Amino acid sequence: MISANPNTTACRRCGTAKPQSAMVDGVCRRCFDSAMPISDNYFAVVIPTMGQSQFTKECFDSLVNLTGEPFSVIWIQNQHQTYRSEYERLEQEFGDKLDLRVIRNKPNNGFTRAVNQGVELGLSGNWTHLTILNNDTKVVRNWHKRLVAQMPYGCGLIGPLADAIDDPQNPHKTKRKLPVRWTDSDNYETFDSRLPPPSAKGFITTKVLSYCCAVIPSEIWDEVGLLDERFGHAYGEDNDHSHRIRLAGYSIGIGSAVCIHHARSRTSTKILQGEKAKRYKIGQRQQSIFKAKWADGHPPGGFPPNPTLRPWMPYSDFSYTE
Repeated sequence: MISANPNTTACRRCGTAKPQSAMVDGVCRRCFDSAMPISDNYFAVVIPTMGQSQFTKECFDSLVNLTGEPFSVIWIQNQHQTYRSEYERLEQEFGDKLDLRVIRNKPNNGFTRAVNQGVELGLSGNWTHLTILNNDTKVVRNWHKRLVAQMPYGCGLIGPLADAIDDPQNPHKTKRKLPVRWTDSDNYETFDSRLPPPSAKGFITTKVLSYCCAVIPSEIWDEVGLLDERFGHAYGEDNDHSHRIRLAGYSIGIGSAVCIHHARSRTSTKILQGEKAKRYKIGQRQQSIFKAKWADGHPPGGFPPNPTLRPWMPYSDFSYTE
């Protein structure tokens, strides 16, 4: 089939006319994605929560329906006793749909410590990637496979575009050049559907990334270490960890061929126990910690594999089940 529009090309497989930017070797993205083999990357998604069962259910549903390759979920439940009925209801609903590994914390261990608990568990397994995902996100078709396909050699961290996030990962706010433009009629799903097939060309180098969705190879976690718990319950730990990955000699960037949904700040605000009025002060505190830590360009004593300075977040009792 020959396309009548000079700006489009007919796919060699399905014959559908698509913009040339959405083609790879004459094949449209849908045909390209369907032909992508399931990779050898058996990964785990680390999801910290505190209540918010509706957000978590929507996140889990999107993972079940759209991931398209084998994976596990390491689910960290903060304040398990308080939200026990919510947690147990979701465990029952998704127990047969997901490979769930559950860590149950009696108190609120915060986002940073909860992620570290999940990563520590993940490093004891054989997963090739340990991916952080907020429970207020919804993923898109083949999201992880498409992100990994955009990682160039030497990449230590990649994250997607998202519809409610800071620049440069927000497709309707960023000044970076993207494969397609966000329009007023777009949402994350329609925008993602118009993005080109994944390739290393879609990788946009940046200095920091939001860890609402962060794909990190396990060997990077081993080398660089966990999130620094000096940053407390939330905020600042992702900037710090991004900086450490770059200083270790790895690139970090945006996979511009994937766009997910992020409700933004639902996870962190809940874990901060709704202290919205204190978020500005918390942000100032985190900035001070970051500046003090990196005043001379590197942390004292190098990069510890597991930061141990936890002034107000001690280890707590928790249980773990598979």
